[in-house]
Amino acid sequence: MATILVIEVETNIREVLKDILDLAGYEVETANNGRTGFEAFSNSRPDLVLCDVNMPDLNGFDLLSA
Repeated sequence: MATILVIEVETNIREVLKDILDLAGYEVETANNGRTGFEAFSNSRPDLVLCDVNMPDLNGFDLLSA
């Protein structure tokens, strides 16, 4: 089963994406900012990352570079 990491600041968007992907049969992990998203990625190495671009502290482009 493929694992998807959703990194999204907005709680409602993050939860809706998680619900949709769960229903589609994916294993879904979530993070609410770039720093925790980077930690989650480092720990689990998901198959796909869906990431918000506009995040405080570590934005989507910085996360991609890291």
